[in-house]
Amino acid sequence: MTSTTLARPTGTGYTVLVVDDDPRIVELLRIALGAHGFRVVAASNGEEAIKQAFDEQPDIVILDVRLPRRSGYEVCEQIRREPELSHVPVLMISALTETEARLQGISRGADDYLPKPFSPKELIAKVRRHLARSEEVKTLSRRARELAGELERARDEARRAQDELRRERMVQEANARLAHDLSRLDRPNDVSSSLLFSLMTQLGVEGASVLLPSPKETGWLEPRVSRGMAPEREALLRLPVDGEMARLLVALGRPVRREEMERFPILVHELDPLVAAGMALFIPLCSRGRLVGLAVLGEKSDSSAFQGMDLEMAASLGQVAGVAVEQSDLVRHAEETLLQAVNAYAATIEARQPGAG
Repeated sequence: MTSTTLARPTGTGYTVLVVDDDPRIVELLRIALGAHGFRVVAASNGEEAIKQAFDEQPDIVILDVRLPRRSGYEVCEQIRREPELSHVPVLMISALTETEARLQGISRGADDYLPKPFSPKELIAKVRRHLARSEEVKTLSRRARELAGELERARDEARRAQDELRRERMVQEANARLAHDLSRLDRPNDVSSSLLFSLMTQLGVEGASVLLPSPKETGWLEPRVSRGMAPEREALLRLPVDGEMARLLVALGRPVRREEMERFPILVHELDPLVAAGMALFIPLCSRGRLVGLAVLGEKSDSSAFQGMDLEMAASLGQVAGVAVEQSDLVRHAEETLLQAVNAYAATIEARQPGAG
């Protein structure tokens, strides 16, 4: 088993695999092809031809029909079965009856046929024609792959757009439901309960609390409504209304994750008790540029991080709830003021009754 490999000359740079058991034919083709800038590798039997085809990945194969070990027909069939070689043009040559050999070769997968003896000029012309056709096929295949990639990217963009639209719709629907529910509530506790239900349902958390200003006007936000919180953890949930953390939340105007808060050393004293209570997300409830409450959420039930749609949903619900908390607080103050006025009026009437005093 022998093979001949020539150094790559300048010129086209194409590699031609010549398979023939006649050294004279191999030498003739090597000289003729080499003179036109082709790199030539050769094999003298069918098994070596297949090995050379895999090793060299030629641009075209010139294949004799009658070969030792495996025939040219078998080699051609093997080449056509291999995905990395199936695109390589195969030009068969033979001294057999032309019609019979041509039909056999074409049926086994050959691209063309040349009877012996042949003209080197005709061979070179056929080689060039098939290489040009092969380049066109490669270009079309490459373009098809590029188009397939572009199509897949377009599909990804469409999926992302659909996901974005679905997310926006979910946020809008959640807002609409919460706004409808809150519009019928006139107590901060009721607003807090409705907000917690929405947050815990939408975000999948097991423990959460809404902190509102203390009724005693102590300057602290304290738990007004909690769900899934142990008493010892709930006792840690306090935050000064005019503290650094409250100011940061108002400035950001969006939900803030625990790890974001931990980047600010100035917040450590206010944040530590909340972290000890297991809180992982802080949602400011703002209205007219001031903090009217704070929703604090524990970790998600599936231990995943709050991100993307979770934060958008929390921000939207927090905005709606902030307005509702302030409005319900105004209603509460109005009712208390009215009740005080009614009591004062009743006391005045009673004092004017005969026999009073």
